[in-house]
Amino acid sequence: MTTTVGVTTSHELQRASGAPDFTIEESGLFGAARATLGRSVGIGARVARTRLFERNTRTSPGDTTLNYDLESRSLRLDASFLRGYPFQASVAGEWRRFDARSEKVLYPRNGGDAFTGWNARVWGYAGRWTPGITARRTLLALKEWHPPTGTLRFEPGHLTDVEGTLGYQWNARGRLSLAATRGETSDDNRRWRTGGTAAYRVRIGRPNVRLDYALAFADWDRRSPSYFTPLASTRHAGGLSLSGYAAPGDLDYGARYELSHLASSNFNDIVAHSFSGYLNGTVAGRFPLGLETSYSVDNNDYETWYVGLTGSARW
Repeated sequence: MTTTVGVTTSHELQRASGAPDFTIEESGLFGAARATLGRSVGIGARVARTRLFERNTRTSPGDTTLNYDLESRSLRLDASFLRGYPFQASVAGEWRRFDARSEKVLYPRNGGDAFTGWNARVWGYAGRWTPGITARRTLLALKEWHPPTGTLRFEPGHLTDVEGTLGYQWNARGRLSLAATRGETSDDNRRWRTGGTAAYRVRIGRPNVRLDYALAFADWDRRSPSYFTPLASTRHAGGLSLSGYAAPGDLDYGARYELSHLASSNFNDIVAHSFSGYLNGTVAGRFPLGLETSYSVDNNDYETWYVGLTGSARW
């Protein structure tokens, strides 16, 4: 069994049609444990307590800079079934509760204080082909109209989608994958997305170096003031990744740079530079430590980042 404790902080920009841009921020503590039962089922649990808030760009007198300010407590359970080769499966469930940290916000809680999410994936191997299907429900923070008060209020909504994938590995260096997704939100908005990725390992030794290119087409039924809804969009992304390991210390490392371009009918073109990396090691052969980070900036100087630090123990 492996147990892990850690801290995380994230800062994510959201663009909304017909409303000012805003930033979602979350930071706090989490703990996790993983084990394998009978060499056939992997199980995991994760608990977290974080502060979740949304910062807006309003600067007029009397306005608060926070859309909402919440404390989030969450529990996630997952299981992977390891002995079904060539078929594999995994399932997970998540529960989150939200409590108001402050009522001095633009959008107070709208009575709804809990979210239940889940995901399930089934995939298999057929020679060089890897077909799969995934269904999931993820959290979507909404500003819902509240008729009794005539104001917008925070509501923990969700996005439920189904995705089919097909991968093909033509040799040890090259891989192709296709994906098609259809989703629906709890505020009756729908999204479709389709695209593909080609990746090629230009170096297989240490470090492993990979080049990739992805093309995706997506659309929503309508615009939303609560989340990013680029209509009739096309996204190109090219990336360079490297990864490897080294001893002593059982070091495991990786880094990635990506340049992307998003064109849509309701936003100006967005060009973003994204960087990410991780570094994992083991102290005294028993206590793993890990650092994970990411950062992106676009042509409007909007920035997004994430930092996670973990420490583990095995027995």
